[in-house]
Amino acid sequence: MIAAIAAAGGYESKVFGAGVDEFRRVLSATFLSIALTGVGCYLLQFPLSRGFFVLVGVIGMVLVLGGRALLRSSVMSARRNGSLQHRVLVVGGPTHVDDIAAVLDRERWLGYDVVGALTPGLGAETPGGVPVLGNRSLLALIARDVGADVVFFAGGGVESAAEMR
Repeated sequence: MIAAIAAAGGYESKVFGAGVDEFRRVLSATFLSIALTGVGCYLLQFPLSRGFFVLVGVIGMVLVLGGRALLRSSVMSARRNGSLQHRVLVVGGPTHVDDIAAVLDRERWLGYDVVGALTPGLGAETPGGVPVLGNRSLLALIARDVGADVVFFAGGGVESAAEMR
């Protein structure tokens, strides 16, 4: 079952802990495991009662989804308490940076911790209190220096798509 969930992408960091895609992948992996068990028992001519097989499949599916829901609530709780955080660098105009920082601060369960901002203008910090670490031309250097895991681009951060790349 664990291998099937891993093969279906249920442990990928981009879906782990948020969104319905996580549950969809786990459910798909559960159906795959049930199907492979059924086909395997048939091909090996293993005398498994159909009622038992269906009962175990349904109970197993409920337990796997319930376990994933408990795991998700544990991850969200840990994120609210400051663990399992991704360090975020926000690139954009000061007001846009403050808007994103306010949302990420309010929604702590998402697991994002804003460590700084890169703005076109100069200043020690944005009006909302996010430290300004430089401008966008130094993005790669500053991101490496502060150990940023994620870079968010806000309005006013770049002038074109080519520049963002």
